[in-house]
Amino acid sequence: MDRFDDLKLTINGESQARRIAIYLKNESLTAVFTSPMQRARQTADIISQNLGLSSIESDLLKDR
Repeated sequence: MDRFDDLKLTINGESQARRIAIYLKNESLTAVFTSPMQRARQTADIISQNLGLSSIESDLLKDR
């Protein structure tokens, strides 16, 4: 498997993202930035939805 394969977030990854959202809920965040990779977008979406924030995708965060 190539390290740049665009994999979906696993069930464990979804659980971890929800736990991170709980951990970050008292922080003063205004947005969640993500790379265009599918698992990164899914993680950012879970976190941003739980925190009521926008999720912003940027090609600048792409793996190289």
